[in-house]
Amino acid sequence: MKEKIKKIDLKNLIKIFATLWFLSLIVLMTLTNLGLNNQFVLIDWLGNALILLGIMVFGLLMGESVGTDKQMNKIGGLYQKSLKEFNTFLDSIDSILIYFIQFFQWFMPQELFDKKVNYLVMNNIEISKAKLIVSYCSLSDIEALSKHAIEKEDEKGKKIFIRQIEINQIEPIKEVLSGEIKLDVSSPNYYLNALGKSNTKSVLEVGKQLDKEIKFNKTSNRAVKIIVALLISLIFGLFTVKDFTKGETTEAWVNLVVRITALLTSLLSGWLSSVIDVRLKAEKIDNKLKVLKLFKNSLDKKIFIPSTEEELAKQEYEKYLKDEEEKRKHALILEIVRNPSDLMLENKE
Repeated sequence: MKEKIKKIDLKNLIKIFATLWFLSLIVLMTLTNLGLNNQFVLIDWLGNALILLGIMVFGLLMGESVGTDKQMNKIGGLYQKSLKEFNTFLDSIDSILIYFIQFFQWFMPQELFDKKVNYLVMNNIEISKAKLIVSYCSLSDIEALSKHAIEKEDEKGKKIFIRQIEINQIEPIKEVLSGEIKLDVSSPNYYLNALGKSNTKSVLEVGKQLDKEIKFNKTSNRAVKIIVALLISLIFGLFTVKDFTKGETTEAWVNLVVRITALLTSLLSGWLSSVIDVRLKAEKIDNKLKVLKLFKNSLDKKIFIPSTEEELAKQEYEKYLKDEEEKRKHALILEIVRNPSDLMLENKE
């Protein structure tokens, strides 16, 4: 509760400080009769602009650096809390981590299936019908399915009936059955290291998505802030002190206030950017922890049963035999299509 009050107070303090500083700047600009310089000197203008730009860029980068270090190293903070939970859980499942890659390969097809079904549901297809379409249909079934109900068979030979689809459902079904809906996931090792990086969504896709968000946050925030800094510096470079105050002292004070303002605002901007960055990094760790908990839960409840090395070899060999048989059948069909007369001759003999 105290932590929450501190955060609220800090936010209010920043808002109050920013408002008072901006008000003071307006008063100063008014009292000193600050206005556009009638005698525009390009060199002076560029000099002032570049000084302000340098101050703002320095403040932005320094604010980011200090803010990131402060929040990532804060004991009890969001990032350290997530990191501790991850490392503690990882240590507790150390003895079963050898099965994680198997789990990952087993889990991906299920997540892809759910993603395809959810996509069809979002396009107004009833969920049970969507599951049947994803499980049993291919692109060649779409034409018939758009005209009438169709009959399919499951692995055990049981008949499966799927109702006719509507015209506006054809396109999303094509996208699903043509393989356009995919999982954009990281490698299994990504989830075994709290600080590891991957190369929007299923739980397996969140990690990669958060990486993109972190990169976008830094790139876009820096780009926007530097552009704004440049514009502000160019505008302030046009200002000068008008007649009724005169004197180099007043102009020096105005320049001082403007440059301090530029430094403080850019420091604050960099700090706020680091808050978002650290929050996203904490979410990355939480996502990895969630996947590892799914792994342990599936293993404990025997939803996922790992295979031995010999069983895996057997499965691989059986798949090889099946593929070879399919190739042989395909080659025979092609031969029949190309030379039907030879087949008739063999039958006569």
